[in-house]
Amino acid sequence: MSLPLHDVLRPFVEENDLLSVRALTILSWIVANSDEPEKRTVRAIHGEFGIPKPSVTRVMDALFPVYATRVPDPSDRRSVLCQATPVGRQLMGAPPGSDERERTRPKSRSGQGAAV
Repeated sequence: MSLPLHDVLRPFVEENDLLSVRALTILSWIVANSDEPEKRTVRAIHGEFGIPKPSVTRVMDALFPVYATRVPDPSDRRSVLCQATPVGRQLMGAPPGSDERERTRPKSRSGQGAAV
């Protein structure tokens, strides 16, 4: 039997007293869907959780800039993509450098990601 996400995240909230359960839930969604940009827009998060768009924006404001950032959506200039920072990814248990940008960045001859 699995626990509801709310119950899983409650210890983070009680221990840190920094982020709400809602903020941690959205951050975990962003991290889990780092390969699917269409799922990381405010509109998509609103649709997934039924949270009003202004509330999603307020949560992103709380996560910015330490845990998440906003980047322009290359497919729709009117929209932004929510992206976890390395600190946000680490908080959710994901490797800090394994976000979409790291995977799609061209490799240099040494095998390291090219400087941006």
